[in-house]
Amino acid sequence: MSRIDAAPPRVDATTTAAVAMKGATRYTLTYRVADRDHSTGSLTPHGVRSPGIGATLPLEVAADDPEASRVTGGHDPDDALQPTMILVATAAVAGLATSLRLLHTATRRNRPSP
Repeated sequence: MSRIDAAPPRVDATTTAAVAMKGATRYTLTYRVADRDHSTGSLTPHGVRSPGIGATLPLEVAADDPEASRVTGGHDPDDALQPTMILVATAAVAGLATSLRLLHTATRRNRPSP
C-alpha cells in the first residue's frame, strides 16, 4: 500500500527543473508543508501536458512524511504492482494448464493399444 493514504494533504508545487529523457520529460517540483520547503525527486506528472518551469501543479503528500509526494490523482509505481502480479500469475497458470492438457492428449494418442 502507498504511504500516501486515501485522504492525503494537498499542496501546490512549483516546477523548478525539467530534464528530457527517453520518451518523457521528468520534472523537479518544490512545495511547502508545515513551514518547511521540500522538493520532489525527478518525476513524470502523468496526465499533465508539458508543465513549463514555474508552472503550479497540485501534489498529494503523505501525512506522516511530507517528502513522499505525487501529483494529485496520480499513482505511485508500486500501486499497480499487486494487480499486475495477480494478472501475470493467472495467465501463467492458464498457459501451464493448457500446455499440460495438450501434452496429456498427445501422449494418450501416441500410446500403443493393449
